[in-house]
Amino acid sequence: MLYKQGSEFSTRRGRLYILDLEPGEHEITSWQVASGGARIVPQGKLASLKFELHAGQALYLGNLHARLLLGRSLWFGNGAAARDALPIVQDRSDEDIGLAESKVPALRGRVTTSLLPQGPWIASQPNVNRMDPVFIPVVPAK
Repeated sequence: MLYKQGSEFSTRRGRLYILDLEPGEHEITSWQVASGGARIVPQGKLASLKFELHAGQALYLGNLHARLLLGRSLWFGNGAAARDALPIVQDRSDEDIGLAESKVPALRGRVTTSLLPQGPWIASQPNVNRMDPVFIPVVPAK
């Protein structure tokens, strides 16, 4: 199945992110999903995803993906907004590394797989669905 709306993959919807980081210890501390004017975020304790990067290394950490539970229909356009999300860390290096190497040829043959802990990345309590603020422009009186 081919996904649209800016997907960089042929078999799934998503974007590839390549970050240039300083050597040292790093951690990913949270996640969020924006959908239909709301943000779904974890509530409660969430284990950090930690990794170490050495000078000159190119690491593949894994695929951070959210499975969405769809809810209400969107007012404009087609589709539905997500009402909950299940973030998952998985190994999709078969497709991800090739795409990274095609986008940044200097990475070709240099990427080392160093996977983050695999499986659901969930907090100790249910997720929270927060509405994004709606800004109404001020129109000056004539």
